[in-house]
Amino acid sequence: MSRLRTLRARLTRFRRRRRLARWVAAHSALAVAVLWTLWATLAADWLLDMNTAQRLTALLCGLGLVVWAFVRYVRPWLGWRESLIDMALLAQRQQQIDSDLVAALQFESPEAASWGSRQLEEAVIQQVAESGSRVRPVVDIPARLISRRLAAFALTLAATAALLLAFPDHLRTFFDRLLFRPARYPTRTLIESAAINGVAIDLETPGVEIKCPHGLPLRITVACSGRLPASARAELATDQGGIRTAIELEPGVSGSYAGHWPRLVDAATLQIFAGDARTHPIHLLVAPPPSVDVQFEVAPPRYAAGSAAVPEIVSGLRQLSVVEGSRVAFRVQSDKPLREGVATIEGTPQALQRSRESVSASAGGVSSTSGASSPRGKRAADSVELWTLEPSGPPLAEVTEPLRYSIQVVDEDGLSLERPIEGVIRVRPDRPPEVALSALTTLVLPAARPTIAVTASDDYGLAEIVAVAEVIHPDGTPGETMECKLYALPTEGPPKKNVQDRQRLALGPLKAAKGDQVKVTLRATDHRGDRPGKSTTSEPLVFQVTDEQGIYAAMADADRESARRLQTMIEDQIDVGGGK
Repeated sequence: MSRLRTLRARLTRFRRRRRLARWVAAHSALAVAVLWTLWATLAADWLLDMNTAQRLTALLCGLGLVVWAFVRYVRPWLGWRESLIDMALLAQRQQQIDSDLVAALQFESPEAASWGSRQLEEAVIQQVAESGSRVRPVVDIPARLISRRLAAFALTLAATAALLLAFPDHLRTFFDRLLFRPARYPTRTLIESAAINGVAIDLETPGVEIKCPHGLPLRITVACSGRLPASARAELATDQGGIRTAIELEPGVSGSYAGHWPRLVDAATLQIFAGDARTHPIHLLVAPPPSVDVQFEVAPPRYAAGSAAVPEIVSGLRQLSVVEGSRVAFRVQSDKPLREGVATIEGTPQALQRSRESVSASAGGVSSTSGASSPRGKRAADSVELWTLEPSGPPLAEVTEPLRYSIQVVDEDGLSLERPIEGVIRVRPDRPPEVALSALTTLVLPAARPTIAVTASDDYGLAEIVAVAEVIHPDGTPGETMECKLYALPTEGPPKKNVQDRQRLALGPLKAAKGDQVKVTLRATDHRGDRPGKSTTSEPLVFQVTDEQGIYAAMADADRESARRLQTMIEDQIDVGGGK
């Protein structure tokens, strides 16, 4: 059993007290530095509403402060390794005694047997063992320093506990934000919802992007609860130039606020403030509305198309004129992908269908009807989308009367044309044919076959020409009637547009008698394919029915008239020549 057991126990306790004092001095300072750094970071984050980059910078600065405090106030108290010999030396210096304490501890070791006189070693050990009860070393670490650090730690810990109890939601939000989660500090005013141009904003997600039409007003609506402020505001900062503008949001009903900006032309960042609440910055991207071009695929009726087998593509017109009975299809080209398109024909909406046909922008030539270039880059693609409206029935399958139309589209960004494209499809009527009838003489015998001159024309072709002869008796009553077809639609080849012919008309079947009249008219009908043609009737040509004596008498009258005219001409020539 060691005779220095009491001394060793006291030195061991002394070493433990020194170690504990250093540990308390070091870790209390470290805890104070960490807590105050956290509170300073929380205060800065709460006041400045830091974004992710700013929070990362604040964390790095706080970490630097903690490292500095560790090096300055903590590290000097750590890393000490003290033995019982060290404690004995310290006790000797404190109580100003000789070196017997250290010698006794060393002589008691097993190696001491080979050092020299064993009697001297035993004497030293015995002397120290008898006086060891009087050795009472004192911890030399300043108690005032330990007290100050413990007091600072206790106050900091008490303040932390008080704040935890008073603002648990703030602290929870702070630690979420330290982990870079999208969290907002609690406020007395709550922004329940917000919308820009009718598009709801996700208030929980930072960095939300909203596409707004270029050059159009910016409408902002906000709904709040809790402590409602007298007014709210939105701060708009343009990406180019960084110009900041405050937009006042006027209060409405039930905690709503609304305001607008007259014209947005550049990409910007928007943040809404209501009382002590604010939203995350919202990025406004200026999206141009779609630029579209309307083309018409016009297929005239087969009888009017002639040899043209491919429908005509008409572009760049809003007022279109087509042949009556034409088939009209819409082709809408857009420089942006479209979500939907609607063509309204005489008040009836019809959905446009996306075509699989690819159209080159250079070939199609998209003409801008609305929209502008995007401030963030070029907006034209190498190809454009094609949407079509194929007529499946009236009125476009067979246009017979003027049609008013309008076209509206919605692109992938939910943007529409500022104004729908409007126009009129006018009908170019297929005019009825023109026909005329003439004859050299109108005095005929009952069985005569007078020669009649027929002239008829139509803009697309004649289907038939019919002569209608009717007997009218002297008392005005009608007699026999007959029809004689003078021209018919050819079985092969196109119909004739112009007919000029001379034909004999046999009057024998009418059984007319002297004194009767035969009224002859021509009825010309045009060719309109499967549709019924329209007819035109010529002015009537009236033949007088007589006998041979009447013919001779008419001839004699004609001779006498000819002789009279000849005499008149001779007299006129004599007067001109100056004869007596």
